[in-house]
Amino acid sequence: MLAEEYGYWISERSAKENPATERWMRDRADQERRNLRNRGVGLTVLGAALCGGGGCLVRFSSWGAALFGLGPLPLLVGLLFLLFHRRVSGRLPPQLAEMRWQAWPCRLDGPEPLLRRSVTATVTLLSPQREAVRSYRGAVPAATWRRMTDGYGVLWVCGDLRVGLWVADPGGTPVWFMQPATEDTRAPSAPTAPATPGLAAAAADAAVRQASSAVTRSWLGSMGL
Repeated sequence: MLAEEYGYWISERSAKENPATERWMRDRADQERRNLRNRGVGLTVLGAALCGGGGCLVRFSSWGAALFGLGPLPLLVGLLFLLFHRRVSGRLPPQLAEMRWQAWPCRLDGPEPLLRRSVTATVTLLSPQREAVRSYRGAVPAATWRRMTDGYGVLWVCGDLRVGLWVADPGGTPVWFMQPATEDTRAPSAPTAPATPGLAAAAADAAVRQASSAVTRSWLGSMGL
């Protein structure tokens, strides 16, 4: 595993056994159930209203027959949502269920999120020499964007570096998915050995140190994790 070769922290157990990730899994499943239930209620009410309203108007207007004909579909779909919303699985995707978290120093490139909850950005994993290893593209939480110092920081990743990765802030939550960046979306390379180290270089060096196995273990211990 490349993270191990670089001396970065790797969790002892799979990502699903991380308490924060497990809570995220449970909360995500609960939210999906609530969404299905709310949609089911809305569609059922809509279908019932169309059937009832159309039935009352069918004698007076052709619109009544049209409304009555439209009613059964949302009514049926709504009832199905209400019937199956409790069966939404809380299981994690296979990568999170089977693979371990890895701490990686990263460079994040993307516009300021402003009022949005997330921003489309590129995350580049860095080697200890601050060289780009892999780049990924996806929606990054606004809080993660703001946490980075000059665009550099530590993220936890789970999966095969050659394909899409599940990504999280240190600690294991929130969790989001990112696809490998294409040539068009890959972030521009940054200088790896500037003549005069600046703030960005210092931030990159700090991220590399924070991703190291010893520093991450110490941080997790201090957090009681």
